[in-house]
Amino acid sequence: MPEPTPPQAAEQQRRAPADLSTAAVTELTSHYIAQVTGDLDRNAKEQERIGQEIEALQEQLRALQQDRTAPCW
Repeated sequence: MPEPTPPQAAEQQRRAPADLSTAAVTELTSHYIAQVTGDLDRNAKEQERIGQEIEALQEQLRALQQDRTAPCW
């Protein structure tokens, strides 16, 4: 391949930072998407765990309320 002419070389140098910026943005975007996806997954699991805890606590509360209303003979 022939050497670029001075105007072509200048154009290539001018474009190089934009190419690097595009690559950096793409990498950052990929990292951000992976981070958000992981955060959403952890959040969903935490919501499930807390929901189960709430259900268990509500069941305990119902049992205690029934004990309180049961006649003591």
